[in-house]
Amino acid sequence: MQKRKKSELPGKIISMVILTLLIILTAAGCEVDQQITPPEKVSVFFYTDGGSAVSTQEIEKSEYVPQPPDPIKTGYDFVSWYAEPELSTKWNFTFDTVSSDMVLYAKWTERQEKIFAGDFDTFLLKPSGVLWATGSNIPGNLGTGTNTNISTPVIITDDVVSIAPGASHTMVLTSDGKLYGTGENGQYQLCDGTDTDQNSLHFIMDDVADVFAGGDSTFILKIDGSLLAGGDNTYGQLGNGTPLPYVESPVYITDRVKKVAASDFFSLILKTDGSLYGTGYNLNGELGDGTNTNRSTPVFMMDGVADIAAGEHHSVILKTSGALLVTGYNYYGQLSIGTDGPDSDISTPRFITDEVTSIAAGRDFTMIIKEDGNLYASGRNNFGQLGDGTLLSKTRFELIKTDVTAVSCGDLHSVIITDEGKILTSGRNDDGELGTGTTTDSLFYTESLF
Repeated sequence: MQKRKKSELPGKIISMVILTLLIILTAAGCEVDQQITPPEKVSVFFYTDGGSAVSTQEIEKSEYVPQPPDPIKTGYDFVSWYAEPELSTKWNFTFDTVSSDMVLYAKWTERQEKIFAGDFDTFLLKPSGVLWATGSNIPGNLGTGTNTNISTPVIITDDVVSIAPGASHTMVLTSDGKLYGTGENGQYQLCDGTDTDQNSLHFIMDDVADVFAGGDSTFILKIDGSLLAGGDNTYGQLGNGTPLPYVESPVYITDRVKKVAASDFFSLILKTDGSLYGTGYNLNGELGDGTNTNRSTPVFMMDGVADIAAGEHHSVILKTSGALLVTGYNYYGQLSIGTDGPDSDISTPRFITDEVTSIAAGRDFTMIIKEDGNLYASGRNNFGQLGDGTLLSKTRFELIKTDVTAVSCGDLHSVIITDEGKILTSGRNDDGELGTGTTTDSLFYTESLF
């Protein structure tokens, strides 16, 4: 009897162990099931009202909506996204969250004429999409099919929504998202994988939302929100982490980008959330990070930014509040801080003025438009690029002209649009960049032939 009872004991223990294990495993299984339950998803649709398509986003409930690249619509400029068809409540991608499936609606305004000043050329984009150009064309950067300078504006092409002039190359984006390039390509700045110059518009790629250019570099914003870059990278100005002399084919840099402003040496990258980053040459404090250290990957500069402009070695920053900040090289007074000379550079952004609506930067000068339509300028004026009728440089912003709606700065010339719609130019004109039919410089704003 005792032997039989001893033989039953191990069996009971085993049964109890198995039962305990089953309970543990069952409980663990329930816990795992709870952990892998997927979060609830919602769909965000984008109604573009005749503009280019924007992909539907699937995001987690109560999360923020990643801001997509701006859509494109012929003859119109995109304003923003709104939460209802009446377009009364602007969607804030930084603070607004989604609790259920929803639609965001695009708001548009009729396109106005836009001016783009390259180093030694000038472009006018009509609301109809027709692109005009004048100025330097030796490497074929105007896309006329020749290498001859032009002093009287000519039509280049149509169906254009954006352009980006570099030092000697030009990138052109059409309404169907196709990107074209023309001009010098020795640093692979046309982003076609070759170093062959072009003198007419040469197809580069599809699915492009916007394009920006530095001296010999190009930044391409794709419709999926990714930013690509190619060309000159001597100082790390492309921001790809490697300061190679050049990048032959466009490489991924970052995403959620609103605008890039670039010079021959450094680049500013403005994100859709208003955050600003800088990369490249920084020996004069161009990147505003408090150092004079060059960067090959974008370094954070500040939040709350609405617009940016890059001179050759200085940065101009417009805050969403209308405040103007500057940093970098100031030898000619381009920062408008009241001084100039070799010891006047600053490496931390400094407040200059407020109530600013538009900004532009030339090689060594800066121009701004205030809320009242007044145009102010500071910096170098050796060719009359400030348009005040003199050759005197300025260390503080001085009033140049009233009733101005737009401004763009080239290397040594500037272009403005008045509230009457006149296109006026001033400064250097050796290559016909003023579009006046001559190659005579101008010390004051005169009407071009656009």
